Amino acid sequence: MLDFDQLHKIATSFPEVTVELHFDRISFKVRKKIFLTYHQESQETNLPFNPEQQTEFCEKFPEVFTPIANKWGEKGWTHLDLEKISKAELEMAIKTAYQNKAPTAIN
Repeated sequence: MLDFDQLHKIATSFPEVTVELHFDRISFKVRKKIFLTYHQESQETNLPFNPEQQTEFCEKFPEVFTPIANKWGEKGWTHLDLEKISKAELEMAIKTAYQNKAPTAIN
């Protein structure tokens, strides 16, 4: 089981990451684009994959990743379960989401 501190350490290891509040969530951004959100009370964690990546992660790790059940989910936003994810899976997921949002100059 992983926690917020581990999530924070991984997410902030990439260049130009900022951490800000976004409504009731902590958002991790690169050049003002969100690549990860975390809700402290529920520990809900969400990432923006493209639809193909979402399908791949959800099929490969169905106990960890699920599409968000709304229009954002149809665009690739995906929930991950911190209680069931391994550190390697979390690193891979965050890196994928970060690369989706980071400009190619820092990717």
